[in-house]
Amino acid sequence: MNKNQLQEFLTAISDPIRFKLLLKIFEAFLLYNPSDKPAYRGNCVTNLKKLTDLSQPTISHHLKILEDARVIIAERQGKWIHYLPNTEYIDRFKEEIDSIFSFEKPKQTHLDAVRFDADDRKLRSLIDLLRNHDIALKHYTKRKTTSSIYIEDKSSKDLFLLLYNNTTNILTIRLIGESNMISASQLIPLIKRYIQSLN
Repeated sequence: MNKNQLQEFLTAISDPIRFKLLLKIFEAFLLYNPSDKPAYRGNCVTNLKKLTDLSQPTISHHLKILEDARVIIAERQGKWIHYLPNTEYIDRFKEEIDSIFSFEKPKQTHLDAVRFDADDRKLRSLIDLLRNHDIALKHYTKRKTTSSIYIEDKSSKDLFLLLYNNTTNILTIRLIGESNMISASQLIPLIKRYIQSLN
């Protein structure tokens, strides 16, 4: 599910009328019994009209939006068209939401620590030197006692955190997430060499 599909899905279910219709469709779907004669698996416009007191054109309009957003699917059952929840697509939506609002912090692996008598100018000089080796700056935060520099190896896409403590003058090098450690083994000597030249 891409961002446009996600936005379309959220827009479709955010309307109070459409959300109410969706709930009624879910209720009928959950009560479905294959042994029923006829075995209607969803909810039709006529039944939704009775359950909601909405006009048929209003219901049809909102059902079309839900169907276009793939929240529901239309299924012909005899002479009736019944609407069912698109359970496969809804599951994909739930997975996407879970991944967006996941609060689990990525694993950090301590790689090394280097003494570095630095200020903001020297830290930025280090970043500029690393750029010559396909290392990109992703984020730089400066606080009272620490500076956090997130950099990415463009070739491997590995993310690193350079955490500088200006009280102890220690630059800690950490790996964010998982890696085969090849880029880390190349990056650490590079940082140490540049720090030596800047000290």
